Amino acid sequence: MLKKIAILHPASDFGINQYCHELAEGLGQCGVEVDIYSSGAPQLPPASAHRRFCVLGSMLVKQRKRLQRGLEMTPPPAAARGWAAEALRTLPAARPQTRPEAAPGGWKRAARLFWMRHELPLFLKWRGYDAIWTQWPDMSPYGSGLWQEARRLGLRTIHTVHNVLPHEESQDDINLCEPVYRGAEALIVHSAHARGELTRLFPYTAPRILQQWHGSYSMYPMPEGARERVRAELEIGPAQKMVLFCGGIRPYKNIDDSVAALRHAGCGNVVLVVAGQEAHFPDCSPQDPLAHTRALARRFQVEDKVRLIPRSLSLSEMAELFLAGDVALLPYLKGYGSGMLLLAMTFGRFIVSSRTGGAGEYLERYPGHILLEDTNEASIAAALAEAGPASGMPAPEEFHWNTVAGGVLRDLHGLLEDRPRSS
Repeated sequence: MLKKIAILHPASDFGINQYCHELAEGLGQCGVEVDIYSSGAPQLPPASAHRRFCVLGSMLVKQRKRLQRGLEMTPPPAAARGWAAEALRTLPAARPQTRPEAAPGGWKRAARLFWMRHELPLFLKWRGYDAIWTQWPDMSPYGSGLWQEARRLGLRTIHTVHNVLPHEESQDDINLCEPVYRGAEALIVHSAHARGELTRLFPYTAPRILQQWHGSYSMYPMPEGARERVRAELEIGPAQKMVLFCGGIRPYKNIDDSVAALRHAGCGNVVLVVAGQEAHFPDCSPQDPLAHTRALARRFQVEDKVRLIPRSLSLSEMAELFLAGDVALLPYLKGYGSGMLLLAMTFGRFIVSSRTGGAGEYLERYPGHILLEDTNEASIAAALAEAGPASGMPAPEEFHWNTVAGGVLRDLHGLLEDRPRSS
């Protein structure tokens, strides 16, 4: 039975860091000792059932104090009054182009990488973990041999397949994922759709796949009075339908058809709030994180029906935005799952979503939703005209993290108990 687990996440992705926090809390509530090892200290609430060590990316031998005390997490600050109105009026300053810090070259660099690639699994074994649970296929600078090295030392290896392949995939991505999918003893997916895609693309993984729900969120505050205040700051009336499109704005999320839908007659009372930062559009701009969306609103002459918040939001700001909103719009063209879907469930918002990424598997358990039959602008417009109101109903119990964690622990025990530790 797994009694002590190290969750490893070397990237700075905010969504995965939130996922790790919730997973660790759920596992901790089930009696497992859990520590997260990450590369940064994102804005997260204090942990009650796990510890976090922000040490990845550097040699552990130089970070003894951090490894002794862990990260002291403080409650995220409350959202400043007027933040939404201020976000509408201003654009972030262009980020200066800084040169990355030079890494040691030649034999020094090779020696450093060799040390780190052996140091991490040896340290985790010394600390007495039963298993490592990785959350991203790129474990630089530890290399693609991390999973095999951990298994050689007798550690069980678990990997969460958040995306079977990246949304903008290439042959390099296949080469990156291949050793991970071969090296991990258990591969966690979040839907039957993702299970099918993983099996189709990498057939040898089929016996090692476990399906685990992506849980809802417990870390977001629920401040009183946020709905009326934020809607007033965004100049959205009580009779208007406030539709949310948040997070990393990338082509696969289909912002183009979402903005175009606003010009249809049925969307006369709809206001689309887009909050986040764009990537992978040809007209992305360092001066305006939502340049592409802003251009769409001008082209379709719906600027009065769009509110742009061109930056990432804090936990408290995102909470206030979802409390103010009515509908979460997720017309994705591709995907393997969506944390934003579970965030909308957490706040009881009405959800308009494509069937991509197994969304239907989640929404059949949630009453307030419309599943799009098509993702073109006419279908989105028709769904937005019909959508709402927000029910305020919480996510079903099966999506709570203690339930999710208990189920995956049982499944892991069944999968791993008959497998030799070094197999």
